[in-house]
Amino acid sequence: EIPAISDAPNSLQSRAWLEEIDKCAATDPLQAWERYLQWAKDAADDDEDFKRILHKSLQTLSPEMYKSDIRYLRMWMKYAGFLSISEQHETLKYLKVCCVKHIGMQYCFDLEVNCKRVGEMESHIGLDHALFYVAYATFLEKNRDFDGAAAMYHEGLERCA
Repeated sequence: EIPAISDAPNSLQSRAWLEEIDKCAATDPLQAWERYLQWAKDAADDDEDFKRILHKSLQTLSPEMYKSDIRYLRMWMKYAGFLSISEQHETLKYLKVCCVKHIGMQYCFDLEVNCKRVGEMESHIGLDHALFYVAYATFLEKNRDFDGAAAMYHEGLERCA
């Protein structure tokens, strides 16, 4: 249901990308989404089309399947770039705790409590990669939480990320 990208030829191309993603569902849909997102970034007239497609990709892909995949983490970082400061913080907290039962893109403001209350496991998206810790620490630094940023860098080093 994604199409849009302004003119008709692009809309047809968008449908073709979605068909390719469906074909790759059993192997590596993330690779197909990456190619689609690259095309969308170049073809979109504005950031809203790209953001909408990026949002859909994150809703579609399985956090459990890709939680340690740097490509998946990069998609989340791109998406966070479109969000408000409070939503960016919630996204970073979500990636760190991430309830396995991932439904849509609704933010859960007390993720740890909700995961435990519902009895779900944590999946920790991207915690094997330095990108996560650098992005989170940078966010904290921009918001003048220097102690939190230092702790985030330290955590990344402890995990050998």
